[in-house]
Amino acid sequence: WEALPAAGEKPAPAPHAETGAASVDELAIEGVRIRDGNVYWRENTNELRYSVTGLSLTTGGIGSGEPIEFETSLNFADETSGLKAALATSAVVAAAASGSVTATDLETTVKVDAGDGSPVRELAAEAKRIVFDRAAETLAVEGLVTEAAGARAEWQVSGTTLISNPTLSGRVAAEAPKLATVFEQLRIALPASLDADDLGGLTLGTQFSFQQEPQVVRLTGIDAAALGMRVTGEASLTGGNELAGHVVIGEFAPSATLQALLRDAVPPTVDVASLGLLALDAPFDTSLDSGRASLREFKLTALGATVSGTFDAVPGERGDVFRGEIQSSRFASDALVKAFASVLPAGLTANELGMLEIGGAFTLDSGADTLTVQSLRAEAFGLRMSGDVAARNVSTAATWSGTASVAQFSPQELLQRFGLPPLETSDPRAFTRATVGTRFSIANDRA
Repeated sequence: WEALPAAGEKPAPAPHAETGAASVDELAIEGVRIRDGNVYWRENTNELRYSVTGLSLTTGGIGSGEPIEFETSLNFADETSGLKAALATSAVVAAAASGSVTATDLETTVKVDAGDGSPVRELAAEAKRIVFDRAAETLAVEGLVTEAAGARAEWQVSGTTLISNPTLSGRVAAEAPKLATVFEQLRIALPASLDADDLGGLTLGTQFSFQQEPQVVRLTGIDAAALGMRVTGEASLTGGNELAGHVVIGEFAPSATLQALLRDAVPPTVDVASLGLLALDAPFDTSLDSGRASLREFKLTALGATVSGTFDAVPGERGDVFRGEIQSSRFASDALVKAFASVLPAGLTANELGMLEIGGAFTLDSGADTLTVQSLRAEAFGLRMSGDVAARNVSTAATWSGTASVAQFSPQELLQRFGLPPLETSDPRAFTRATVGTRFSIANDRA
């Protein structure tokens, strides 16, 4: 083997003068076969880091100008983490004099064992035709189908400028008949009240593109359906750390299955069966490096109300800062009273609470342990209130201070709202108009 490079540098011998003598151009190999190959990667000559065992390679005839049948398999192990993988692939490969390479009837399987007790993950892929043109720097993939985690996906993929600046684009349509299989692969445990068949299936479709420089991964036309929900939107990842996009969940009534999943995710004091119709429209952007995140002009529908506004999470040296502004629609309190019955005052009814509305700007500084709410606007108990609130030591012994005002209301009507008889007055107009304005301070032991 060592002599081959040197032999290749020698001048080619003169053509053989004998009639019928074979030339080097006619050299053909019947095939190549490697069995039970082992490759080991060691650090510092004795620390085994990676290993490849059971390496097998078989090809058909080489040098005849015909396409070459190709099969290979191997076992890979990361000796440090315990991760193991088994790979097997086969294809028919043809190389043209122009520099293009065509692979047909490609079949590949990969089994990955993370070594942490999680289920073995298996990926299978097949493609009818893959063409790479080195001169044109293009890639075309036809009939690519993958199966992983119980999901089957059909791909359309093309690439340009693959050597100078790789760019890929295409579309994928995926379907998982059993969403429970996806949950299992993601190590998400199902509530005891649910059976795997209750989850139903998952469908997903999206267009995608990738560009190396500047690095951008983009998903457009996302359309997914599962658990009675339909999710649409788009997303992009720039520079490997700036993620932005837009998620829309159309209005829907949570199914019994989704309610069971929500019960595992929210505090037990919330009655998820009372959430009513749900919907979400949320443009977002976040930095994966710093943890900064923002929601812009989001809309959330739940409990018969629509809440809109903005939200920012900004990491700091002393702690995260959360700020934003929200405004709810004016809505009936029936669903809220049912959903939070266990934490509201005993006996409080929706008729007593009345129509609800809330809005304002807030800042929560976890490092300074403070909360401020400015331009607070609220409606409850038939009263319209406004004010500003500031709190110190929020996570320990909170101290609250601020201003509050209540717009003109009728004390007589407020008494009747709680089932009390109106006060008898000599003048029927008495006690029918009142306003409140105050500064306040509230601590654990005084107000």
